[in-house]
Amino acid sequence: MKAEKKSLPVWQVFKHKELAAKIAELTEDLEELRSEKALLLQQFEYAEDAGAETFRKDIAALESNLQKLDEQEQKYSAELETALHEYAEAKAQAADLDPVELYEARQAIRPGYEAAANEKLEQVFGEKYSPLRWVDAKQAQTRLTNDTAEEYAARQQAKQKYKSMSLPPRKRKPEQER
Repeated sequence: MKAEKKSLPVWQVFKHKELAAKIAELTEDLEELRSEKALLLQQFEYAEDAGAETFRKDIAALESNLQKLDEQEQKYSAELETALHEYAEAKAQAADLDPVELYEARQAIRPGYEAAANEKLEQVFGEKYSPLRWVDAKQAQTRLTNDTAEEYAARQQAKQKYKSMSLPPRKRKPEQER
């Protein structure tokens, strides 16, 4: 546009003014774009002279990472579905069991598993381990498996069973005549 303006004869004043206004407008737009580019480069921590190839490489790397994350999500979703299916099958099999026997069996094996889980937590957290983490983990497990309600019902049934087994039936004394 500058070249066009210079090539115009002087007597076309209106055309000169029109081209000058367009040049000013485009120059202003160009400055806005430059400042926006500088802000974006600063925000994404790129150097001022970073070229388009740098952006393409970064975008390709991000897309590759996104693809990997999608694959992992699918893998873990499938594993979760399998685990939930196995859990449902195990729960269906456990429905046929006597709740008191199941409760007693769980109480018998629980200390070993709790100790192993506590050791694993200690290994994972190292110096950052605290007994509070163990308590939090137990509470999370209880919430996720809803063991509290089942255990309460089984404990009540066990108490009733042991009460009826330990107490001999009472013999009634014949009422004395008055």
